[in-house]
Amino acid sequence: MKGKGILPALAAALLFFAPARAEWYVFPAEDPPRELTDTAMEVCEYTGEITLSFLGDCTLGGESRFKSAARGFVSTAGREGYAYFFEKQRDAGTYGTGNLLPLLSADDISVVNLEGVLSDRQLEKTPKTFNFIGPAAFAKILALGGVEAAGLANNHSLDYGEAGYRDTQNALAAAGVASFGADHLAVWTRDGVRVGFTASAFSLTESARSALEAQVRTLRALGCQLVVHSMHAGTEYSSKPTGQQKAVARAAAQLGVNLVVGHHPHVLHGMDVVEGVPVVYSLGNLSFGGNGNPRDYDMLLLSVRIHLSGGEKKKLEWTLWPGRVSSEKGRNNFQPVLLDGEEARRVMEKVQKRSDTPLEPYQEGLGAVQK
Repeated sequence: MKGKGILPALAAALLFFAPARAEWYVFPAEDPPRELTDTAMEVCEYTGEITLSFLGDCTLGGESRFKSAARGFVSTAGREGYAYFFEKQRDAGTYGTGNLLPLLSADDISVVNLEGVLSDRQLEKTPKTFNFIGPAAFAKILALGGVEAAGLANNHSLDYGEAGYRDTQNALAAAGVASFGADHLAVWTRDGVRVGFTASAFSLTESARSALEAQVRTLRALGCQLVVHSMHAGTEYSSKPTGQQKAVARAAAQLGVNLVVGHHPHVLHGMDVVEGVPVVYSLGNLSFGGNGNPRDYDMLLLSVRIHLSGGEKKKLEWTLWPGRVSSEKGRNNFQPVLLDGEEARRVMEKVQKRSDTPLEPYQEGLGAVQK
């Protein structure tokens, strides 16, 4: 992401409260809040599981010139309501066994890559081919869909400049959704367990690598048992990860993250394990208002289960859930669904062909569980 941005006062060191004593902290990378630093050395004795879900590119809105389109994202939200995008299908539907909400509401943390700006102001566009924007209230779509955090390190966060970037952070904060980017971190904590989130956009320059190293060091010093890196990189619509993606993933693994989750190509890529770190190069799209008829409707939901004993991470288990970005044929209705049967197996076969490591197959009702 070009430009560092300035974390809004509303989101700086902001604390979100959720059920089961879960808390979110969002803060500038160089200025962690005292609530975390003062308790970083406390002993965690938690024994149990923490479950995280990761999804791909999400655009809540679209290009402003198409905002009045009858089948566009904005009109769909006005007609169907904000809960529509992740809720149970209204009709029988052609595709999918059901919506994503049961999985996203049952986990501890759900994370998307949010591409575009959420703002109610008249802002000047950044000169580029596509500029995505939606009303600030659209942040509620994520909250209603069981999404707790959004990554903002991507090529659309600055579609309307620094002002749009700040408005987006404020809109997410107002909806109770944490955010993180190249310039600010997020930490989730509950029962002494802490999970930290970092992010990067495209290649890691020398300065960006140094910044990421400092961020990982900060998160570890704050007591995070798990550090996740959100990687926005690659070539759009290419079926294989580029050298750039692989380089970023390897650098993040070497710097001490536990999981690398990628997006940007808008199509599925394969999986790999890099120096012991699971890497998902691209999950594809999610509810993507920027394209009414994408080239590829396939997507993945990544579920990660962390097993802890006495506060120490003992095992990481990840499951791939094949899905589709639309529940209708022939057009994008922005309502992603899970797949089953032959369609689910087809998606997993595609992912396996694009992976550098053997994958466990899809099992009905269980997903493709990797250990």
